Amino acid sequence: MTKLQRIDKTELLKQLQNYGQAFLQERFGVDLDIPIEINNRLRSAGGRFRWRTDGYGGYKAVDIQIARFVFEVGDKHEINDILEHELIHYALFTQGKPFRDKDHYFIETCRQHDVRLSHNIKKAIYTYTCNACGTIIDMRRSIPKGYCTLCKECGNRITKQDLVRKTENRVRRIT
Repeated sequence: MTKLQRIDKTELLKQLQNYGQAFLQERFGVDLDIPIEINNRLRSAGGRFRWRTDGYGGYKAVDIQIARFVFEVGDKHEINDILEHELIHYALFTQGKPFRDKDHYFIETCRQHDVRLSHNIKKAIYTYTCNACGTIIDMRRSIPKGYCTLCKECGNRITKQDLVRKTENRVRRIT
């Protein structure tokens, strides 16, 4: 499970589902009855456990979502750790115990199972140089092919061809 592009998405989701089922059975004696999905839009969190009311005063688990960027820049240990964090949310939810991030019971359960509450994941920084004035620009995202951005100093167009280097040393803290 290193890069999302190299692995078939259905195979990856099957591996995550099997890992989640084994983790829940071994540590909580609970079955995983909800799907695990990859969410392209999650940016501020590495993953989330979703639940909703059923309309009759009860609550129902919906799914567990893992952010796509975690698969792109994280290693197998970080992916499993984020998944375990969300699985603990699910296990406590199904058992009717306090399951939110702020709850003391949830925090203690994570500590007992050696699961981190927040994660540091390396993010890439793209460095571009303006051809007209020589200004160096650091960006969080790569400029897509066929698109451009403007230099703040001279207004010149900067394209994907102006990329100088890509570094993966910026650490992003996610909870």
